[in-house]
Amino acid sequence: MASRITFQQKPTQVRQISQKKSGKSNPHQPRAIYANVGYRQRGESKLPATFRKVVQYVEANYNIPTDFEISSTYGVHSGVCYEKRLVAAYTWGQLTPKRGVTVKKLCVECGCEGHFRDDCETLIQ
Repeated sequence: MASRITFQQKPTQVRQISQKKSGKSNPHQPRAIYANVGYRQRGESKLPATFRKVVQYVEANYNIPTDFEISSTYGVHSGVCYEKRLVAAYTWGQLTPKRGVTVKKLCVECGCEGHFRDDCETLIQ
């Protein structure tokens, strides 16, 4: 006689609470770990206007993987935020452009188009 193993699903109430807190339906984000390492999710950090401009450009023109916030492929979580990891992934060339988008050079330091950070006039001065 074969015994049958049944797995209990997460209680409905717990699932609903985790969805309300995150605003998303992904209950697998390691929120306790994020709290311990000081990681701030999308929109939780105050950023300079130039940095926000770069983030908006990257979000509009590049494919951001669905597992971006939980994957260690895109850098460490400790002491940083979603936006800094996104810009770092853009800088390192880890993101692919969206179909039909013409990629422009964008400086992550000053937010201006036409050059990368290595050629930025504000850093040279």
